[in-house]
Amino acid sequence: MKLNLHKSLALSMGIFFSISLFSQELSVYPSFRGDLFYQDVTEIPKQEFESLMSQNAAANELWRKSKMYSYVNTGLSLVGLGIGVWAIVNDVNDKNSTGLYIAAIAVSGVSIFFSAKSMQFRREAILEYNAEYVSIAPDLPGTPYRQLSVAYPIQY
Repeated sequence: MKLNLHKSLALSMGIFFSISLFSQELSVYPSFRGDLFYQDVTEIPKQEFESLMSQNAAANELWRKSKMYSYVNTGLSLVGLGIGVWAIVNDVNDKNSTGLYIAAIAVSGVSIFFSAKSMQFRREAILEYNAEYVSIAPDLPGTPYRQLSVAYPIQY
């Protein structure tokens, strides 16, 4: 009986460590020079990250939505900046610019919405990809799989 317990413990530990060693958990961290992409603890180029993301259809769709919302956000930010400059120029030339200020604020609000949705889709895409690998590993304190709980609301 004792021998079987030791064998089963050794087998389960071997399976756990093999799962841990071959997992492909992806992470993205924003930085000053752009996003940094990681596979487990190794930094990878953006092209490799996107090719890994394309292997999971649901994650790839969410990632594409995130990129599209990010492009829309960038465009709206530039439009808002242009409207703001136009309003300031009209203010300097003593022209009525109230409507332009309202438009700049409205465009900025819509831009903030697209930015938030982009970040939401990005987070969901990464969690969708990682769920394929993390769901088979136990959620033990001190394991790298614990960091996925950061994406969910804190529960007391």
